[in-house]
Amino acid sequence: MDRINIYSLSNSSSVVHFEKDIQNTELGKLFNQKISERLGFEVVTSFLTVNKSAVCIDIKQKGREGGVFGTVFRKTENSMHNISDPTCKLVLDTLCECIDTLSLKQIDITNKLLSVEIYDFVKRSRVGYFMERTDHLEKKLKAKYQDLSFSLRFKDDDQYYYLIFSTDEDMRKAKEKYGIENINNYVWELCRQEDTYHVFDLPLPEPVISTRQEIINSGAAMGIMRNNPNFTTL
Repeated sequence: MDRINIYSLSNSSSVVHFEKDIQNTELGKLFNQKISERLGFEVVTSFLTVNKSAVCIDIKQKGREGGVFGTVFRKTENSMHNISDPTCKLVLDTLCECIDTLSLKQIDITNKLLSVEIYDFVKRSRVGYFMERTDHLEKKLKAKYQDLSFSLRFKDDDQYYYLIFSTDEDMRKAKEKYGIENINNYVWELCRQEDTYHVFDLPLPEPVISTRQEIINSGAAMGIMRNNPNFTTL
């Protein structure tokens, strides 16, 4: 769909990514404040897109834990003149109220559908970090643990990443010589070096530990490759 107008709430995005330098606009700050009070959680940032057929509102909050990729709430209303979901109605009414308060041009809601998505800011940003920094993390780990042969790959759930060892001997050495907990703590330390919004305050869960042959035998190889398009091997 071609974008014909974007009411800027922030420089964030609806795409999963690691948040580093959020800049909320005047409209965004007012909307975040009001929607935080009305929905009962802290809105960190939000993103609004208005195009020919839809008004899409993405809200990123702290307070409610999300599922995969941080999703807390997702709803599409086919007609903005007949909204059945109370959360969608509250979000749209709040946005229109904020636009009116700042004397901005009202959104044209004629023949448009409404999409509202609410995300767990912490989880979505953590997932975004591992999606974007897989190569960086792997290079750092290989520089520190030079006597091990392994790869690090993004995992699309709460464990965030795989450690895939080339052989059983590499995996044994990692466990006995270094300790998986210590390796994971080093990854956590790397994450916190870039963490502006305290999304990595809590420790990381341990990753999935396996060998390449075990991954191949389990049938998981293709799924891992799909989730890591920048890599040509496990």
